[in-house]
Amino acid sequence: MYKPSDITTNTQLAGWLRCSVDEISRLRQKPEENSVIKFEIPKRNPRNGHREVYQAMDYLLCNTLKCLKFKLSKLYEPLECVGGFIAGRNIAYNAKFHLNKKVIINLDIKNFFESIPFESIIEAFESLGFHNNMATILADIVTYNKILVAGFNTSPIIANIVCSKMDKELSAICKDRNINYTRYADDLSFSSEDNIELDPLEEIITKYGFTLNTEKTRTYKRGRSQYVTGLTVADKTKPRIPRRIKKNLRAAIHYIRIYGLSSHIEHKYDINCTNPRVLDDFCRKEAAKILGWIHYINGIEPVFAYKCFNELKKITNDDDIFYLENADSYINQRK
Repeated sequence: MYKPSDITTNTQLAGWLRCSVDEISRLRQKPEENSVIKFEIPKRNPRNGHREVYQAMDYLLCNTLKCLKFKLSKLYEPLECVGGFIAGRNIAYNAKFHLNKKVIINLDIKNFFESIPFESIIEAFESLGFHNNMATILADIVTYNKILVAGFNTSPIIANIVCSKMDKELSAICKDRNINYTRYADDLSFSSEDNIELDPLEEIITKYGFTLNTEKTRTYKRGRSQYVTGLTVADKTKPRIPRRIKKNLRAAIHYIRIYGLSSHIEHKYDINCTNPRVLDDFCRKEAAKILGWIHYINGIEPVFAYKCFNELKKITNDDDIFYLENADSYINQRK
Protein backbone atom coordinates (compact mmCIF):
# COMPACT_ATOMS: atom_id res chain seq x y z
CA MET A 1 0.00 0.00 0.00
CA TYR A 2 1.41 3.36 -1.07
CA LYS A 3 1.84 6.18 1.40
CA PRO A 4 0.75 9.58 0.02
CA SER A 5 4.36 10.74 -0.28
CA ASP A 6 5.21 7.62 -2.31
CA ILE A 7 2.68 8.46 -5.04
CA THR A 8 4.48 10.43 -7.73
CA THR A 9 2.96 9.17 -11.01
CA ASN A 10 -0.51 8.79 -12.48
CA THR A 11 0.03 5.03 -12.60
CA GLN A 12 0.65 4.89 -8.86
CA LEU A 13 -2.29 7.18 -8.16
CA ALA A 14 -4.57 5.03 -10.34
CA GLY A 15 -3.53 1.95 -8.42
CA TRP A 16 -4.19 3.72 -5.13
CA LEU A 17 -7.66 4.76 -6.37
CA ARG A 18 -8.35 1.33 -7.87
CA CYS A 19 -8.96 2.63 -11.37
CA SER A 20 -7.04 2.80 -14.65
CA VAL A 21 -4.76 5.63 -15.75
CA ASP A 22 -7.14 6.51 -18.58
CA GLU A 23 -10.02 6.82 -16.13
CA ILE A 24 -8.23 9.48 -14.07
CA SER A 25 -8.84 12.05 -16.84
CA ARG A 26 -12.52 11.08 -16.92
CA LEU A 27 -12.76 11.44 -13.14
CA ARG A 28 -11.18 14.89 -13.25
CA GLN A 29 -13.24 16.34 -16.10
CA LYS A 30 -16.56 14.50 -15.56
CA PRO A 31 -17.43 14.96 -19.24
CA GLU A 32 -20.39 12.58 -19.44
CA GLU A 33 -23.82 14.16 -19.52
CA ASN A 34 -25.63 13.60 -16.22
CA SER A 35 -22.50 12.14 -14.60
CA VAL A 36 -23.41 14.54 -11.79
CA ILE A 37 -26.94 15.77 -11.11
CA LYS A 38 -28.10 18.64 -8.95
CA PHE A 39 -31.28 18.65 -6.93
CA GLU A 40 -32.77 20.77 -4.18
CA ILE A 41 -33.68 19.66 -0.66
CA PRO A 42 -36.01 21.87 1.41
CA LYS A 43 -34.37 23.28 4.50
CA ARG A 44 -35.88 22.53 7.91
CA ASN A 45 -37.45 25.97 7.93
CA PRO A 46 -39.27 26.43 4.59
CA ARG A 47 -38.70 30.19 4.79
CA ASN A 48 -34.97 29.54 4.36
CA GLY A 49 -35.50 28.04 0.91
CA HIS A 50 -33.67 25.00 -0.41
CA ARG A 51 -30.21 23.46 -0.18
CA GLU A 52 -28.44 22.49 -3.40
CA VAL A 53 -27.12 18.93 -3.30
CA TYR A 54 -25.11 17.14 -5.98
CA GLN A 55 -25.07 13.40 -6.58
CA ALA A 56 -22.50 11.40 -8.55
CA MET A 57 -24.45 9.24 -11.01
CA ASP A 58 -21.47 7.90 -12.95
CA TYR A 59 -20.54 4.45 -11.62
CA LEU A 60 -16.79 5.07 -11.76
CA LEU A 61 -17.01 8.47 -10.06
CA CYS A 62 -19.36 7.19 -7.36
CA ASN A 63 -17.12 4.24 -6.49
CA THR A 64 -13.96 6.34 -6.59
CA LEU A 65 -15.40 8.92 -4.20
CA LYS A 66 -16.42 6.14 -1.79
CA CYS A 67 -12.96 4.59 -2.03
CA LEU A 68 -11.27 7.95 -1.52
CA LYS A 69 -13.46 8.76 1.49
CA PHE A 70 -12.42 5.48 3.14
CA LYS A 71 -8.72 6.10 2.45
CA LEU A 72 -8.87 9.71 3.68
CA SER A 73 -10.49 8.58 6.93
CA LYS A 74 -7.37 6.47 7.55
CA LEU A 75 -5.06 9.44 6.94
CA TYR A 76 -6.97 12.22 8.71
CA GLU A 77 -6.63 12.55 12.48
CA PRO A 78 -9.47 14.76 13.72
CA LEU A 79 -9.10 17.16 16.60
CA GLU A 80 -11.23 16.59 19.69
CA CYS A 81 -13.35 19.64 18.83
CA VAL A 82 -14.57 18.14 15.52
CA GLY A 83 -17.89 16.37 15.98
CA GLY A 84 -19.26 15.95 12.47
CA PHE A 85 -18.66 13.18 9.92
CA ILE A 86 -16.15 11.29 12.05
CA ALA A 87 -16.56 7.58 12.84
CA GLY A 88 -17.75 7.15 16.40
CA ARG A 89 -18.83 10.76 16.74
CA ASN A 90 -22.24 12.33 16.23
CA ILE A 91 -24.36 15.28 17.33
CA ALA A 92 -24.43 13.92 20.89
CA TYR A 93 -20.62 13.85 20.98
CA ASN A 94 -20.58 17.42 19.70
CA ALA A 95 -23.14 18.61 22.25
CA LYS A 96 -21.71 16.92 25.35
CA PHE A 97 -18.94 19.53 25.67
CA HIS A 98 -21.55 22.22 26.33
CA LEU A 99 -23.67 20.70 29.08
CA ASN A 100 -25.16 23.02 31.69
CA LYS A 101 -23.07 26.10 30.86
CA LYS A 102 -23.79 29.68 31.86
CA VAL A 103 -23.81 30.82 28.24
CA ILE A 104 -23.80 29.04 24.86
CA ILE A 105 -23.35 30.70 21.48
CA ASN A 106 -23.97 28.90 18.19
CA LEU A 107 -22.61 30.30 14.93
CA ASP A 108 -23.37 29.17 11.39
CA ILE A 109 -21.05 29.41 8.36
CA LYS A 110 -22.78 30.50 5.19
CA ASN A 111 -22.36 28.23 2.11
CA PHE A 112 -19.83 26.12 3.97
CA PHE A 113 -18.67 23.66 1.29
CA GLU A 114 -18.96 26.05 -1.64
CA SER A 115 -16.95 28.80 0.05
CA ILE A 116 -13.83 26.61 0.38
CA PRO A 117 -11.35 27.72 -2.34
CA PHE A 118 -9.98 25.14 -4.76
CA GLU A 119 -6.45 26.02 -3.64
CA SER A 120 -7.36 25.17 -0.05
CA ILE A 121 -8.51 21.72 -1.19
CA ILE A 122 -5.12 21.16 -2.85
CA GLU A 123 -3.41 22.28 0.36
CA ALA A 124 -5.58 19.85 2.34
CA PHE A 125 -4.28 16.92 0.29
CA GLU A 126 -0.74 18.25 0.61
CA SER A 127 -1.13 18.36 4.40
CA LEU A 128 -1.74 14.59 4.25
CA GLY A 129 1.55 14.06 2.42
CA PHE A 130 0.57 14.19 -1.25
CA HIS A 131 2.86 15.98 -3.70
CA ASN A 132 1.39 19.09 -5.33
CA ASN A 133 0.74 17.50 -8.74
CA MET A 134 -1.05 14.53 -7.18
CA ALA A 135 -2.95 16.80 -4.77
CA THR A 136 -4.19 18.85 -7.73
CA ILE A 137 -5.50 15.75 -9.51
CA LEU A 138 -7.30 14.60 -6.36
CA ALA A 139 -8.77 18.07 -5.86
CA ASP A 140 -10.18 17.89 -9.39
CA ILE A 141 -11.74 14.50 -8.69
CA VAL A 142 -13.51 15.53 -5.47
CA THR A 143 -14.91 18.81 -6.84
CA TYR A 144 -17.44 19.74 -9.49
CA ASN A 145 -16.42 22.73 -11.60
CA LYS A 146 -13.63 23.34 -9.06
CA ILE A 147 -16.20 23.63 -6.24
CA LEU A 148 -16.55 21.40 -3.20
CA VAL A 149 -20.22 20.49 -3.34
CA ALA A 150 -22.67 19.08 -0.81
CA GLY A 151 -23.60 15.50 -1.65
CA PHE A 152 -20.24 14.09 -2.70
CA ASN A 153 -19.04 11.38 -0.27
CA THR A 154 -15.70 13.11 0.18
CA SER A 155 -16.88 16.68 0.79
CA PRO A 156 -17.41 16.46 4.60
CA ILE A 157 -14.03 14.93 5.42
CA ILE A 158 -12.19 17.27 3.03
CA ALA A 159 -13.94 20.24 4.63
CA ASN A 160 -12.81 18.97 8.03
CA ILE A 161 -9.21 18.71 6.81
CA VAL A 162 -9.37 22.22 5.33
CA CYS A 163 -10.68 23.56 8.65
CA SER A 164 -7.93 21.93 10.74
CA LYS A 165 -5.86 25.13 11.02
CA MET A 166 -8.91 27.19 11.94
CA ASP A 167 -10.01 24.60 14.49
CA LYS A 168 -6.56 24.61 16.11
CA GLU A 169 -6.51 28.40 16.34
CA LEU A 170 -10.03 28.60 17.73
CA SER A 171 -9.30 25.81 20.22
CA ALA A 172 -6.17 27.60 21.43
CA ILE A 173 -7.82 30.98 22.00
CA CYS A 174 -10.85 29.29 23.61
CA LYS A 175 -8.63 27.33 25.98
CA ASP A 176 -6.96 30.57 27.12
CA ARG A 177 -10.39 32.09 27.80
CA ASN A 178 -12.00 29.04 29.48
CA ILE A 179 -14.36 28.52 26.55
CA ASN A 180 -15.41 25.15 25.17
CA TYR A 181 -15.40 24.99 21.36
CA THR A 182 -16.76 22.38 18.95
CA ARG A 183 -17.60 22.33 15.26
CA TYR A 184 -20.11 20.10 13.52
CA ALA A 185 -19.59 20.86 9.82
CA ASP A 186 -20.77 24.48 9.47
CA ASP A 187 -22.19 24.73 13.02
CA LEU A 188 -19.74 26.23 15.54
CA SER A 189 -20.58 26.14 19.24
CA PHE A 190 -18.95 28.00 22.13
CA SER A 191 -19.83 27.69 25.81
CA SER A 192 -18.44 28.98 29.08
CA GLU A 193 -19.13 29.82 32.71
CA ASP A 194 -18.02 33.36 31.87
CA ASN A 195 -19.16 35.84 29.26
CA ILE A 196 -17.98 35.11 25.71
CA GLU A 197 -16.45 37.87 23.60
CA LEU A 198 -17.32 37.03 20.01
CA ASP A 199 -15.20 39.53 18.08
CA PRO A 200 -11.83 37.70 18.33
CA LEU A 201 -13.53 34.40 17.47
CA GLU A 202 -15.27 35.86 14.43
CA GLU A 203 -12.00 37.42 13.28
CA ILE A 204 -10.38 33.99 13.17
CA ILE A 205 -13.30 32.49 11.25
CA THR A 206 -13.33 35.26 8.64
CA LYS A 207 -9.52 35.11 8.36
CA TYR A 208 -9.91 31.62 6.92
CA GLY A 209 -12.29 32.86 4.24
CA PHE A 210 -15.62 31.96 5.81
CA THR A 211 -18.66 34.20 6.16
CA LEU A 212 -20.99 33.86 9.13
CA ASN A 213 -24.73 33.71 8.66
CA THR A 214 -25.59 36.26 11.34
CA GLU A 215 -29.31 35.48 11.08
CA LYS A 216 -28.57 32.03 12.54
CA THR A 217 -26.43 33.23 15.46
CA ARG A 218 -28.03 31.98 18.67
CA THR A 219 -27.19 32.84 22.30
CA TYR A 220 -28.56 30.68 25.12
CA LYS A 221 -28.21 31.47 28.81
CA ARG A 222 -28.60 29.20 31.80
CA GLY A 223 -32.12 29.02 33.16
CA ARG A 224 -33.66 28.81 29.71
CA SER A 225 -33.66 26.15 27.00
CA GLN A 226 -30.18 25.62 25.55
CA TYR A 227 -29.47 23.79 22.30
CA VAL A 228 -26.39 22.55 20.44
CA THR A 229 -26.78 20.77 17.08
CA GLY A 230 -30.48 20.29 17.75
CA LEU A 231 -30.10 18.69 21.18
CA THR A 232 -30.94 20.22 24.53
CA VAL A 233 -27.87 20.62 26.75
CA ALA A 234 -29.42 22.11 29.89
CA ASP A 235 -29.16 18.66 31.50
CA LYS A 236 -26.06 18.03 33.64
CA THR A 237 -25.58 14.40 32.59
CA LYS A 238 -25.96 14.13 28.80
CA PRO A 239 -27.49 15.79 25.73
CA ARG A 240 -31.13 14.95 25.17
CA ILE A 241 -33.79 15.06 22.48
CA PRO A 242 -35.95 18.19 22.90
CA ARG A 243 -39.20 17.54 24.77
CA ARG A 244 -41.41 18.88 21.98
CA ILE A 245 -40.02 16.29 19.54
CA LYS A 246 -40.62 13.42 21.96
CA LYS A 247 -44.07 14.75 22.80
CA ASN A 248 -45.07 14.98 19.12
CA LEU A 249 -43.70 11.52 18.35
CA ARG A 250 -45.53 9.93 21.29
CA ALA A 251 -48.75 11.65 20.25
CA ALA A 252 -48.42 10.48 16.63
CA ILE A 253 -47.82 6.85 17.62
CA HIS A 254 -50.73 6.96 20.09
CA TYR A 255 -53.09 8.46 17.50
CA ILE A 256 -52.12 5.87 14.89
CA ARG A 257 -52.60 3.02 17.38
CA ILE A 258 -56.07 4.24 18.39
CA TYR A 259 -57.49 5.70 15.17
CA GLY A 260 -55.25 4.37 12.35
CA LEU A 261 -52.58 5.85 10.10
CA SER A 262 -54.95 7.32 7.49
CA SER A 263 -57.03 9.07 10.17
CA HIS A 264 -53.83 10.42 11.75
CA ILE A 265 -52.77 11.86 8.38
CA GLU A 266 -56.12 13.51 7.74
CA HIS A 267 -56.07 14.99 11.25
CA LYS A 268 -52.43 16.13 11.07
CA TYR A 269 -52.53 17.70 7.61
CA ASP A 270 -56.21 18.75 7.73
CA ILE A 271 -57.03 16.94 4.49
CA ASN A 272 -59.58 14.40 3.28
CA CYS A 273 -57.82 11.85 1.07
CA THR A 274 -60.34 10.27 -1.30
CA ASN A 275 -57.75 9.29 -3.92
CA PRO A 276 -56.27 5.88 -2.91
CA ARG A 277 -52.91 6.63 -4.59
CA VAL A 278 -52.54 9.94 -2.81
CA LEU A 279 -53.48 8.37 0.50
CA ASP A 280 -51.03 5.51 -0.10
CA ASP A 281 -48.19 7.98 -0.75
CA PHE A 282 -49.07 9.98 2.39
CA CYS A 283 -49.11 6.78 4.47
CA ARG A 284 -45.72 5.65 3.16
CA LYS A 285 -44.16 9.06 3.82
CA GLU A 286 -45.63 9.34 7.32
CA ALA A 287 -44.57 5.84 8.32
CA ALA A 288 -41.06 6.51 7.00
CA LYS A 289 -40.97 9.81 8.86
CA ILE A 290 -41.93 8.19 12.17
CA LEU A 291 -39.43 5.34 11.78
CA GLY A 292 -36.78 7.85 10.73
CA TRP A 293 -37.29 9.85 13.91
CA ILE A 294 -37.12 6.73 16.08
CA HIS A 295 -33.88 5.59 14.43
CA TYR A 296 -32.44 9.07 14.94
CA ILE A 297 -33.50 9.18 18.59
CA ASN A 298 -32.10 5.69 19.18
CA GLY A 299 -28.58 7.09 18.76
CA ILE A 300 -29.23 9.73 21.44
CA GLU A 301 -31.76 8.28 23.87
CA PRO A 302 -32.09 4.54 23.18
CA VAL A 303 -34.43 3.94 26.15
CA PHE A 304 -37.02 6.35 24.74
CA ALA A 305 -36.61 4.87 21.25
CA TYR A 306 -37.18 1.37 22.68
CA LYS A 307 -40.44 2.54 24.29
CA CYS A 308 -41.55 3.98 20.93
CA PHE A 309 -40.81 0.69 19.16
CA ASN A 310 -42.84 -1.17 21.79
CA GLU A 311 -45.79 1.17 21.24
CA LEU A 312 -45.62 0.53 17.50
CA LYS A 313 -45.85 -3.21 18.17
CA LYS A 314 -49.28 -2.62 19.74
CA ILE A 315 -50.72 -1.49 16.38
CA THR A 316 -53.08 -4.18 15.06
CA ASN A 317 -54.37 -2.74 11.75
CA ASP A 318 -52.89 -4.82 8.92
CA ASP A 319 -52.51 -1.86 6.54
CA ASP A 320 -50.74 0.24 9.15
CA ILE A 321 -48.44 -2.66 10.03
CA PHE A 322 -47.58 -3.03 6.33
CA TYR A 323 -46.61 0.62 5.99
CA LEU A 324 -44.48 0.56 9.14
CA GLU A 325 -42.76 -2.71 8.26
CA ASN A 326 -41.84 -1.36 4.83
CA ALA A 327 -40.85 2.13 5.98
CA ASP A 328 -37.12 1.37 5.91
CA SER A 329 -37.26 0.22 2.28
CA TYR A 330 -39.18 3.39 1.38
CA ILE A 331 -36.50 5.52 3.09
CA ASN A 332 -33.77 3.74 1.13
CA GLN A 333 -35.62 4.30 -2.15
CA ARG A 334 -35.81 8.05 -1.47
CA LYS A 335 -32.05 8.38 -0.80
